[in-house]
Amino acid sequence: MAALPVPVGLREGLPACVGSWGVDGEWLLLEAWMRGQSACAEGEAPVADCVRAASAAVYEAFGRRRKARDEALDNVQRLITASTDQAWRLAEEEYAGPGHLVQMALPLLEKEPFTGREHDFLTFWQAEVIAAHQTGVDWLAGQVSLTVPQAVADLLLGS
Repeated sequence: MAALPVPVGLREGLPACVGSWGVDGEWLLLEAWMRGQSACAEGEAPVADCVRAASAAVYEAFGRRRKARDEALDNVQRLITASTDQAWRLAEEEYAGPGHLVQMALPLLEKEPFTGREHDFLTFWQAEVIAAHQTGVDWLAGQVSLTVPQAVADLLLGS
């Protein structure tokens, strides 16, 4: 889901009940989708659980008001589920194609000054990609070789 483009045309897909929300429905759905996408990209939660991050936008927009909040939450759930389904379909297509060789620099562990504990700067997502796609590693140089689908390569290389 992290690699999906921002949905366009939310206004055409807005449910009829959006007028009763008391907030800008298109803004709310877009904000919710972006939070869900961000949670996926940061490795905060499994893709299926990114709804929680998206739902936070609804709770913030509605505050203490309960009227129409459940409808808005249902619509956010449907939007995130549709995006997740799209991401799975695209992932299946990507994995069917050829892999791309990527060299990734491993960030150095840093010690926290007061506790002396080591801090790893890899995100959960990056660690999962390394675990699943590693083809070689040069520990002295701090480099790992990966064979990954194009979408994953783009995310790793920041393009």
